[in-house]
Amino acid sequence: MGWFRYMTQLQQFLWRPSSRLQAKFDDAMKVTGLADALENGNVIGMHVRQGDACGDDPLFRGRACMPLSNFMKYADKLRNQSGASTIYLATDSQAILKETSKYPEYTFLHWPDSMAIKEKMRSEWNLTTLYWDWQFHQNIATNHWDYNRETADTSIIEMMMLSKAHHFVGQSTSNFFRTALELKSAECDCMPAFYSLDAPWCFDFAVKAGKNVYNHDSTSEHKWLC
Repeated sequence: MGWFRYMTQLQQFLWRPSSRLQAKFDDAMKVTGLADALENGNVIGMHVRQGDACGDDPLFRGRACMPLSNFMKYADKLRNQSGASTIYLATDSQAILKETSKYPEYTFLHWPDSMAIKEKMRSEWNLTTLYWDWQFHQNIATNHWDYNRETADTSIIEMMMLSKAHHFVGQSTSNFFRTALELKSAECDCMPAFYSLDAPWCFDFAVKAGKNVYNHDSTSEHKWLC
């Protein structure tokens, strides 16, 4: 039934949560209101990553970091097609959260805990942007293993919550977004409606989609992705 379906089933098997993570996930679903929203209608899952994923520096992936308005154009299309007016927003940016006030026609849900650990580390190290590889090593060097554990937990739980939406808007150059989409597809055994602002799900076969960490086109270096 195709490579995409094979990958979704594999991802679903690999990402089975432990009982500890499942309990935290269940609590987050209630706290955010996502559990109730999913029962009462369609929900759009939106992922807007910024932070250290932005920029053209060779250290970055070369992903274009866009304002929320770029994503909302596609949310409008999904609302017109499905009637969905609730958005679960997964983001690492306080600025993106503030932008949601410009769209009163939507109900935005987000999980404050996912931002709290990032703000804690930004404050402790006096950083405006967290460079994750450096940050993880720094946490280990200063015996802050708990920060790394908490970051991993919140990232996994937020990805799981995003995957529960009915429709999706994001960027396929992000494995966070791609995995959420794959988990949803495995759950429903279907292809959910989604819009990617940059690459297709499989950005290979001469499709340019940013750069990798060596500043090479992803077409030549990211063939393992699909």
